[in-house]
Amino acid sequence: MSAGRKRGKSVARRGGLAKAESTLPMARKTPLVTRSNPPPVKDYTEYRPVLRRDFVWSCAYCTTTEAESMAVNFTIDHYEPKASRPDLVNDFRNLMYACNACNILKAGRVPTAEGRAAGYRFYRADEDYREDHFRLSDLELKPVSNTGSYTIDAIDLNRPSLQRIRSLRRRLRHCAQLVSAGVMALKNFPIDRLPQELRGTALRQIRKAMGSADKMKLDIDELLEAAAKSNLIDPDPDSKKRAKERSERIRESEGLFAGNWSRATTKKRRRA
Repeated sequence: MSAGRKRGKSVARRGGLAKAESTLPMARKTPLVTRSNPPPVKDYTEYRPVLRRDFVWSCAYCTTTEAESMAVNFTIDHYEPKASRPDLVNDFRNLMYACNACNILKAGRVPTAEGRAAGYRFYRADEDYREDHFRLSDLELKPVSNTGSYTIDAIDLNRPSLQRIRSLRRRLRHCAQLVSAGVMALKNFPIDRLPQELRGTALRQIRKAMGSADKMKLDIDELLEAAAKSNLIDPDPDSKKRAKERSERIRESEGLFAGNWSRATTKKRRRA
């Protein structure tokens, strides 16, 4: 989802810290997306402005934002494909805002009832807790559930473009933390300890530095967005090899359950 709403926490436990934390209330988990309640429409494409806001201008599956993926179009995905559930074509709750790449990869796969019961289905950003299904290990998304495993393989959530975006996000967070640390140090500087004749000059310099820090944050953001734009359209030299490996894992998962998982497909996979 967008960078502003992304959820991802790691807790370092050292000695008494673990004991102290055990007495604190657990943070309440929430899905990344909170749905609006728009009135019914005759054509689902009319929901696009609402979906963009609800999904915070981000892909429901890979969380890439529109700002990060300027070279990629965003589309409306039907969680339950149109061909298999025509009754849900204009149902707002069946619609997801997704980048074109994830929508095409998701295609018309329809997990069977038995497969869904075992957790082999697509992740839903509006109902599932992302941390229950995925964890980030360096730049690679790892599954912590069957839903996470199936979604990662079916939608290729570790494709190079996404790993590049994760790297850019990490660099941005690191730079922002360093800048913020410097700003806080300036804000907390004990001006009253300076000689009276130096206090005015020190205040002016601190304000100037704080202004430069704010501009630096904006410059970093613009720089990384530009890098994301160019990197997203770079060719993937290992795409065929990775596609073969993913296909084998998907067939293995789907082979555990009887039934047709691809009822909504044609000879050539299409967007759902």
